[in-house]
Amino acid sequence: MEKQLRLLTFAGLIFFISCGAPRIMTSTFPETSISEEQFKSQSKGNINIMMEPISKTEIYKYDKYFKFKTDYVWEGMSKFETEAYYPKDSNGDSWCFVFGSVVTYPSFEVTIENNTDHILRMSDSRIYLISDNLDPIEPVKSIGKPQAKVMIETNASGQSYKWLVPQSAQDQDGSLVDLVYRDEYEFMNKQELSFGVVRYPYKVSAVAMEQNVSNYKLLNQTGKEILPNIKYRGLLIFPVDVEKLQNPIIKFYDITVKTDAAGTPIEKVAFDFPLRLDKKDIWFDAVSSKRWVIGKPPAQP
Repeated sequence: MEKQLRLLTFAGLIFFISCGAPRIMTSTFPETSISEEQFKSQSKGNINIMMEPISKTEIYKYDKYFKFKTDYVWEGMSKFETEAYYPKDSNGDSWCFVFGSVVTYPSFEVTIENNTDHILRMSDSRIYLISDNLDPIEPVKSIGKPQAKVMIETNASGQSYKWLVPQSAQDQDGSLVDLVYRDEYEFMNKQELSFGVVRYPYKVSAVAMEQNVSNYKLLNQTGKEILPNIKYRGLLIFPVDVEKLQNPIIKFYDITVKTDAAGTPIEKVAFDFPLRLDKKDIWFDAVSSKRWVIGKPPAQP
């Protein structure tokens, strides 16, 4: 119930009936950050790695990932439900943290600068999120296919019915699209609907991702190579609820810094990025920006 209330508050869904002034909606959200500033950018053997956490409370800094238009929701989806959870801001845009919408996946924008004389093949390295209480967690390896696909099923009475789901969800391919869809569908099925609570639009992340799909570039995508004297910026997204982590640290293993004349790796290094778990207060500015604002709300009369 606590997670449901937090989600609803973040989306702007809880309705207050009062004879007085409308109540300002507030919430507190968990997020990860690099434990100390000195660890954000590290260099070893002419390889530089810079990590920038992407937090749900700073969603508006990343319009290329999270901004979408509710005018293009899929057939069968309720625009009312979608805008109840993801209201339009003063510019007419809605925002959805698609790197885990009903939970928060630890997500990062990572820049790797290859100042060596060889090609850096990311397939030769390993990246894990380590938490004291969990098995090592690999980042998602594919964004997936958010495009709508018709699914047809037949019930026990022999009656067929169809609805739209993202392609990756139908394929169950383990991609980001597939994982987030499963989280949303499970959340929607567990909702306790009552007066003032609207059903969660569980396909909304796929809709938002479909509109921005060309902007998602994974750091660890299959076959990724970084040429000498080239920078590459990509995403690391770990499919785990940030609230489950204990003493988390991101580890890069087997980063090749030197090769022989034949191109065979002869020296490798590792990078460690310790994380800190934080919580931030936010409040919804329903008057001017129609966006969430970090901090405490102004005093109400």
